[in-house]
Amino acid sequence: MRKVPRLGRQVLREGIELLLTTAAILWLAPSTLLLTLGALLSSIAVPLLGQPFLFERDSRVRSHLGGLSRFYLDSLLGLVPLRVHRAEDALRSEHGTLARSWVRARRGLQRAVVTLETVQFAIGYGLIVLLVFSYVRGGGDPASVLLLAYWALNIPVLGLQLVRLLSRYP
Repeated sequence: MRKVPRLGRQVLREGIELLLTTAAILWLAPSTLLLTLGALLSSIAVPLLGQPFLFERDSRVRSHLGGLSRFYLDSLLGLVPLRVHRAEDALRSEHGTLARSWVRARRGLQRAVVTLETVQFAIGYGLIVLLVFSYVRGGGDPASVLLLAYWALNIPVLGLQLVRLLSRYP
């Protein structure tokens, strides 16, 4: 609960920075309104829609990790009976099963993260490329193309940071 005010300030800061960046792009290139708004919405919507997808896999990884931790504690507490009854092979086999299931869950989480980031990259940066080309093709000032590209490339980063901060909010 002590982190909520600081988290709220960070969310407010990222949100305002995202809105100001979008406003600056629209001020510089008003003809790119639809592409700019599309980049803004995709930078927020894609990670936001992917959160439940990642949350399920993250919960599965945490569950397996908890099972492994419990297994380690139980095996350390029962170390003497394990050695007396020569159950090391059974314990090793059970540990291997738990570890393999944790690895599968972890790989599934990583695949989901990479898939989500790939989709966000393709949509977000595709719209940004279209935005910059639209500005150049529309007779935009060549000196401001670099500034427009810089601001436009900030939109997906700011959107992802905003969604990550919002997901940490209790």
